[in-house]
Amino acid sequence: MLSVSGTGHKAFACRKPRVCAKCAQEGHHHSDCQGEVLKCIPCGGPHESFSKSCRVVHPRAMHKTLQVLQLNVRKQSMVQQSLMNDERLKDFGALAISEPPAWKSDGTVVTVPMGHSNWTKMIPTVQREEGWAVRSMLWVRKDMEAEQVPVQSADLTAAVLHLPDRSILVVSVYVEGNNRAALLDTIRKLHQLIQETRNRIGTRSDVILAGDFNRHDQLWGGDDVSLARQGEADPIIDFMSDHSLCSLLPRGTKTWQSGNRETTIDLTLASEELASMVVKCTVHGTEHGSDHRAIETTSTSRSRNAPLSRECSSRTHHGMRLGQDCHDSSLHPVGGRVQQQTDRLMKAVLEAVNTLTPKARPSPYAKRWWTTDLTQLRRIYTHWRNRARNQRRAGCMLPELEQRVKDAAKEYHDAIGNKKGRIGTTF
Repeated sequence: MLSVSGTGHKAFACRKPRVCAKCAQEGHHHSDCQGEVLKCIPCGGPHESFSKSCRVVHPRAMHKTLQVLQLNVRKQSMVQQSLMNDERLKDFGALAISEPPAWKSDGTVVTVPMGHSNWTKMIPTVQREEGWAVRSMLWVRKDMEAEQVPVQSADLTAAVLHLPDRSILVVSVYVEGNNRAALLDTIRKLHQLIQETRNRIGTRSDVILAGDFNRHDQLWGGDDVSLARQGEADPIIDFMSDHSLCSLLPRGTKTWQSGNRETTIDLTLASEELASMVVKCTVHGTEHGSDHRAIETTSTSRSRNAPLSRECSSRTHHGMRLGQDCHDSSLHPVGGRVQQQTDRLMKAVLEAVNTLTPKARPSPYAKRWWTTDLTQLRRIYTHWRNRARNQRRAGCMLPELEQRVKDAAKEYHDAIGNKKGRIGTTF
């Protein structure tokens, strides 16, 4: 009988009837089985699904999607704290932050927070000695294989995410506004970064550039961008053409708002092949208190014909059996639109992963400071901000509603400060 993760005991201590790993029948061990060997579900081969002659992706590595969220937090500690404690972001692959609260103290870069249980912090490889030390950073989910790539800029943070079938260069970008020299310098360094990374990796690689570019153009801003602003983003457009990059955010999506003014200055650029695999790129629904909108990008991380890797161990046998059940059950995608078929398939895969993945027991010494009260305050603030935004877009700006938004934001951020106590500690 196989040992199953999450049951709380080993196979030898199990009191249930022994189940053969070959034929799935009770009463004997797989080494004594004389019955028909099950075909390997992942590859269809003649060997049993737990055999080491099968090379398939382990369930923990079967990430069907890669999610990246970006936000300019405007150097506000409470906005950063709110973002890092959004439970709906815990499965995202990376958070690309522009203008994080980060400064130097005794030669050390202090960030808010200094660390997190779910994320690996990456800051630019060079920092400023005065003022804000850096103006971009990345938080990469800890279970992802990633390596930081050095860039000689305090406004660029780059990392290569190694996925089962490809490598993706993710760069958090900040470009200073009204500074053409800063824009040209950033474009030059990004050009060099992409070329050197692709040459070094030597395999299939994609690019995601996410951040605050502080430039307007009708290509991404829509018809609302005045003709007087046209031309200021030409270096970015030329750069996109040189590297075959696409703007993922739907044209005209507003990413920054102050009062009754709103525009598009936050961009998500991706290489063509990756852009073709994007499921969605849109404004994130939750507000955290910045005048910028958070942008979430979801793309498939494995192509259908990608080569399989990693050995299949006996522990994945139950996952293979569950996959067979999905194949034979009503979960098998038959009929319906493509999206409906995809949803059914994703449901089956996620259920298999959740069933097989061992659940880590929380440390009794861990003391989470985030509470449900803070989550509720964040929802209230998001509600009033959305109402005020809709009124402004309808051409009716209500002072009472605007004041209510400010009061909700202050109450939310004050509550974060009171709960957290000391800013900059490790989660």
